[in-house]
Amino acid sequence: MVAGIVELPNAATRLAELEEQLRGGEARLAELAREEKAIRSAVITDGEIARALGSFRTLFDSMPSTHRARAMELLLEQVTYDREKGSVSISFHPSGIKTLSQEPV
Repeated sequence: MVAGIVELPNAATRLAELEEQLRGGEARLAELAREEKAIRSAVITDGEIARALGSFRTLFDSMPSTHRARAMELLLEQVTYDREKGSVSISFHPSGIKTLSQEPV
């Protein structure tokens, strides 16, 4: 394929364009690899969640009721009860913990 390109008029220009596209693709690939690594490092284990919730319970129990209500408002998106199944589903705000951590005390 390169032999066919070299014989064309403006071959050097076309090769330079292809090399630039290749460099751009390689840079994007490196960027995606960094993003993947960051995402993988941000994964929280079950043990970490259990420890955080245990610590939160102690803090939560010591909070005034108005602060407890505000914390629940920031954390919980929806609580649904299914009477037929006898189950409760809880949806959390995706950024609830971050928002809670930024709330003034």
